[in-house]
Amino acid sequence: FEKKMLKIIKEMNLDNVVKIIKNPPREDVISAYNESEFLVLPSRWELSPLTPLEGFAFKKPTISTKAHGIPYTLHDRKDSILVEPENFEELGDVIVELLNDKIKCERLGIEGYENAHKECNSREMAQRILSIYEKIVK
Repeated sequence: FEKKMLKIIKEMNLDNVVKIIKNPPREDVISAYNESEFLVLPSRWELSPLTPLEGFAFKKPTISTKAHGIPYTLHDRKDSILVEPENFEELGDVIVELLNDKIKCERLGIEGYENAHKECNSREMAQRILSIYEKIVK
């Protein structure tokens, strides 16, 4: 995948715009989250993406797809915006939408932050697992 991606970057003359960073220091990752307006995760397949949850810690919403496990982590139009996988036109429209609507972008980020703290804390996760075990035992 990396070779294909680098080839596309070169073909589109994006060498000066797109920078590939492998294994960045944690401080650089934190800085990138702080400096971003939102995250874009155009995955075709994700079981349980952690990147949006990290972004929520910085009150950054995520634009992603409705593929596989993503809708179980992200809530469309509540804390993120989800598009159909491989629908690049829809993805582009949503990116422009958030770039042009700072209030919506901020609202989605705050909602993501609050949901992540409410739903993804260790106590809540343990309670959900216990509930599953109780259903199995009954």
